[in-house]
Amino acid sequence: LAVVAAADAIINTIDVSALKAHYGVNLDPEDEAAGKKRKELDKQKARLIDALHRKARAFAAAEDALAAAKEAKKEAPFKLQKGAYGRSLRELKQWVSLTDEPYLALHIRNEKRARRNAGALKHVQARIAKASKPDRKLIDQKIELLDSLGWKIWADYERKQNIIRWPKAYQPF
Repeated sequence: LAVVAAADAIINTIDVSALKAHYGVNLDPEDEAAGKKRKELDKQKARLIDALHRKARAFAAAEDALAAAKEAKKEAPFKLQKGAYGRSLRELKQWVSLTDEPYLALHIRNEKRARRNAGALKHVQARIAKASKPDRKLIDQKIELLDSLGWKIWADYERKQNIIRWPKAYQPF
């Protein structure tokens, strides 16, 4: 959770209310001072979004670690404030759309967490379609979602395709 502390330190250095107030109005293109101010605020906004994104990912990883410890019937290695992930996600949503590429993994995780597996599958398939080459993690995630939806035939098909996509050894000629 050092990432969360670092993200909070960065967020605390930014005047978020000033950013919200500034981006609520349109910029006069002829005002050079406003243009310079916008550039500075753009940098602050980018830092804020990056910190919020890292914070949400850290909470997601922490939740996953706690769930794994609980499943293995081990004692939790740390305590996590209830609803911390949801709050960090809501803060991030104020500034970006979670369906944009850098944040899509969080959106997919959130869909799965809310048991909206079909929505998560839709976004995973979109990521697979955009990828230049097959990504094993995404396809495994797709198979997991297909299984959770009860679509065993499609999941089996994807597993068989994985044998073709990533053979253990190539056949001799």
